Amino acid sequence: MMTSLKSCRKIKSFCEWKSRNLHNNFSFISSAFTTSAKISLLMLFFSISMLHIAMFNGCAKNETNAHTEFLGRWDLTVYDTDRTFPAWLELLKEGDTYAGRYVSGKEGSARPIPNIKLVNDTLYYSLPPQYERQTVDLEFTAWINNGKLEGFTFNTQGTKINFTGVPAPALEYRDVVDWGEPVQLLREDLSNWKLRYPDSVSGWTYKDGILNNAPPSEDLISEEKFMDFKITADFRTFERSNSGIYLRGRYELQIMNNPAELTKTSVGGVYGFIQPRVKAAKEPGEWNTIEATLIGRYITIVLNGDTTAVMKEIPGITGGALNSDEGEPGPIMLQGDHEAIEYKNIVVSPAK
Repeated sequence: MMTSLKSCRKIKSFCEWKSRNLHNNFSFISSAFTTSAKISLLMLFFSISMLHIAMFNGCAKNETNAHTEFLGRWDLTVYDTDRTFPAWLELLKEGDTYAGRYVSGKEGSARPIPNIKLVNDTLYYSLPPQYERQTVDLEFTAWINNGKLEGFTFNTQGTKINFTGVPAPALEYRDVVDWGEPVQLLREDLSNWKLRYPDSVSGWTYKDGILNNAPPSEDLISEEKFMDFKITADFRTFERSNSGIYLRGRYELQIMNNPAELTKTSVGGVYGFIQPRVKAAKEPGEWNTIEATLIGRYITIVLNGDTTAVMKEIPGITGGALNSDEGEPGPIMLQGDHEAIEYKNIVVSPAK
């Protein structure tokens, strides 16, 4: 029978009280009863004590299980005062120490969580701001309710806001895939695309087979949605280009010029999670071809003929994701709110 953590703490307090009073009980028995009565009472005390110990051990196990329930990856939805946005949390236990990573769907990349505490049935964690416009640490409080994560944090204005989370799906790899007919996503009227925020300014234009973005602008989202697929796209960067192709609208395939050093934010990788193996981008002004195969959580990337990632796992959503519904098909999203970029021949072959 499962015992609630609140009841467990009451039982624990009672057991500690019983232990402190055993000596007095034995002294009372020694002075007030005959030998046979003493034996009977001692057996009764012993049986009750064993029951308390069993209940206490069960409670300790329940508290450990409660902590275990927090472990793993969580797809979060944060309810800010003006809009909702996705986030992602990973919590691990390494020996007696907890470790974790966090992604804000608003912006930024995966980052470690330096401060994690689990007290009874409540999780507390905090981390320094990355791109958030605040000077104090981001603080989170969470608990489990019917297998889901619930909690609260504070926005940049210091207002308390709530969030919820569900366990992230496994999204396993499959070896055998039949591919459907290729879908050309770039069409003359761009009728199969929409702005992320309809009231935003659009810097996207399509002419002679080339999709050009000149900021100020906004992200562009395909009407078509995909689960497992192959995508091929040509792109041309300029001196300060910075864009991305969001797969399922959640995982940013980084698009920019070659960096001085390879990092997890380099072109040919997945932003914040996967560092490309080689520098493969061409010089600004030249056309590049990037290919990606996404099956479950696993991605293989080829940039200009060089394989930059082979069957690498994408642990969770990246900054700027549309949502955290990882188990659902999603669109292709072109990041348009950064710097100038050009695309052509964006073709998706969906898995059957």
